[in-house]
Amino acid sequence: MSRIFTLSTLISRAQKAADKENDDHVTSAEWASYISSGYSELYDLLVESGLRFFEKTQTITASAAAAATGTLTAIAQASLVDGELFVISDGTTAYTFEFDSNSSVTTGNTAVNISGLTTNVQVRDAIIAAINGTAIGVTAAIVSAPSAVVALTNDTAGSAGNVTIYETVANATFTVSGMSGGHDADVYALPSDYYGTLAVDRRDGSATWTPLTEVMAQERNIGNGQTSASSTYYAIIGDTLKFYPSPTSAGVYRHTYVPQPTDYSSASTAIPIDVVVPGGEDLVIWSAARLGLAKEESDTSFADKQYLRAVEMVRDRAQRRAMLSPRRRIVTSDPEIDMGLDVSDWNVTSAP
Repeated sequence: MSRIFTLSTLISRAQKAADKENDDHVTSAEWASYISSGYSELYDLLVESGLRFFEKTQTITASAAAAATGTLTAIAQASLVDGELFVISDGTTAYTFEFDSNSSVTTGNTAVNISGLTTNVQVRDAIIAAINGTAIGVTAAIVSAPSAVVALTNDTAGSAGNVTIYETVANATFTVSGMSGGHDADVYALPSDYYGTLAVDRRDGSATWTPLTEVMAQERNIGNGQTSASSTYYAIIGDTLKFYPSPTSAGVYRHTYVPQPTDYSSASTAIPIDVVVPGGEDLVIWSAARLGLAKEESDTSFADKQYLRAVEMVRDRAQRRAMLSPRRRIVTSDPEIDMGLDVSDWNVTSAP
């Protein structure tokens, strides 16, 4: 029995189930969105069953923390207007620097004295002096003489320094970039299509993968401020994956995850949709039929029963396919995985 159907076929069968084949009260776009919604419900049931049908991997190359960097390209004094400014943040505090040619600046701003200057190199040096003369956690330096570019480097490594530089200079030849490129050694962004995590492994050697243990919310303070050559544990926090303890050496980690379900609401009607298990088609069709009937305020009781019947069928068939009841007990060689976390054997170094 085929489990792959086009979006057009599923829409047609949903319309037939709802007895709305020649009814224009529900648009084609709405039927497509109803099918997409039903597919998402099917997707969740299949994932919850333990069926490893939807699975992707993210490869993470861990490295030492890096500082955010940026640049400013200075221009000649004649091309600047008194009062124009730029804003740089070190990730904690933002500093506003104001070009000054009349010895008057807005309260709270730091003056970049350009009075009496001529060349872009002179303006560059004035910018560097102004930045380095404040308490900002960013260091300004010459890229290479006689370049008019100012190199900016956050004094602290980490992603917090990735704050965009703001400027109001009218002359387009005054340019800024950054701050960007800063990253933490222990925190990495999840994929844009992330839905849930199945496992995280660390590569040891050329072909050996060692599973990491997930840290629960109650254990969130374990390993804080500690480092190790490689990580043993992980946690999903917000839209990031965090390693424990923080790795100090380059290493490769594999994140196996479930992607988000495909959105078919705006897809071509010819696109194929895999309903994976027997009953999947019925679930999608009756889910859409219920929505179509509900829009017209028609009786949905029969469609509701068929939908619930399809849900139970999908659960049963998915669990059978996933072999949810294991044939053997899996015992790991790591007692920490079986018994819980114990950081006493971590080979770690406390952060200064």
